[in-house]
Amino acid sequence: MRKRTAAALLCAAGAAALGASCVPRTVRYDVWADLPAAFDGLRIAHLSDLHGRRFGKDGRFLVEAVRRARPDLAVFTGDLEELPPEEDPRAYRLLHALAAELTVLYVPGNHEQRQTPARYARILEAVRRAGAVCLCNERYTLRRAGASLPFYGLELPLRYYHAQYDAESRASYFSASRLAAVFPPPQGFCVLLAHDPLFFPAYARWGAGLVLAGHMHGGAVALAGAQGGLLSPEREFFPRFSGGRYRLGRAQMVVSRGLGGKPALRFGLPPELPVITLRKEPSHGSPANH
Repeated sequence: MRKRTAAALLCAAGAAALGASCVPRTVRYDVWADLPAAFDGLRIAHLSDLHGRRFGKDGRFLVEAVRRARPDLAVFTGDLEELPPEEDPRAYRLLHALAAELTVLYVPGNHEQRQTPARYARILEAVRRAGAVCLCNERYTLRRAGASLPFYGLELPLRYYHAQYDAESRASYFSASRLAAVFPPPQGFCVLLAHDPLFFPAYARWGAGLVLAGHMHGGAVALAGAQGGLLSPEREFFPRFSGGRYRLGRAQMVVSRGLGGKPALRFGLPPELPVITLRKEPSHGSPANH
């Protein structure tokens, strides 16, 4: 009897430890902006770079973490899963579980886009069937109390996902004018969902009030005492926007350090769930301590 009791306790402890390792770290940000009063306090759960990681059966640990954050909506900024649903349906079940409870906006990342056209189309269709709003160079307008808040979803072409250190890549740098060819510049505060944060200066010049991005996986290695990470997915050292909050003029960007990726390529970087709360600026401007 004692042996069975001890074994049961060990199993329970092991299960608890496994569950704890599957719980993403929630990181909270307050973003002060000149936005309609109806959206003061709007809470956004920002998911990115799942890369097929499971978080328990049908992603239940991740779903519970999102539920505890009590968001008004969720956004997924790419690299959900590069396998179509007939090869691995689990990531889409997770998405379905989230979409059953709240609005989920999705933009693709480079890992989805690098599939064959047929596979990519099946991935996008599975995202839609799961209940998410798929934004591939499309706009979604959130409405509340007679006010509207636009969300723009950028499908960045694959050619921009490479290092920017030679003449050819610099010539293809994504600019504000290229973004304006996709979306007319906004007239007021808006949220831009873009997998790659590298082009934040272009996003800011275009007129984004808040950019939500991922892709960098926190820089792969967390450096003690520093905000930035060591290495980008393009194998560039000390990437400029590896994770956290950034500002350029009136524009702000929150870069998720990601939920998944190969553990061997993440050092000191637990899975992360940013939660962003929008705050309306007072008439004289944002508080000095924000």
